[in-house]
This record gives sequence, structure tokens and C-alpha cells, in this order.
Amino acid sequence: MTFVCDENPSQTVEVEVFRCTDMPLSEAASFVGKADEWPDQIMLEGMREHYPDIQLTSIVQIIQFKPPAQI
Repeated sequence: MTFVCDENPSQTVEVEVFRCTDMPLSEAASFVGKADEWPDQIMLEGMREHYPDIQLTSIVQIIQFKPPAQI
């Protein structure tokens, strides 16, 4: 997967994806070990900045990847 910097599209970094997991948004924070930092309402507000119609029941995909230094 390639990440591209919005402010400077010539800055990119490639990472190796090792797993994609689909689940309801309400389970995502717990899945990545951030349940205490991202309670449901905080997660929902943050996601709605990008996806205004998203719900806690919406299916999202968690993409897990190795940091660039580990490739």
C-alpha cells in the first residue's frame, strides 16, 4: 500500500499489508487496542469528519501493515 502526502504528493511511503479485517465500527477500537482512547462517541465523531453518514454498525476495514523500517 502506498501513502501519499496531501501537502506534497511527491512524498510517498510504501508499506507491506499483512491483514485486512472487516468489522462493525463499534469493534474497531478494541481490535486495535485503543478502546480506552477511542470510546464509541469519540470514534464516531472522528470518522464522521470524513464519512458523514457512518454509523457504529457500519462495516469498516482494518488494514494492518508493517512499518516501512520492517519491510
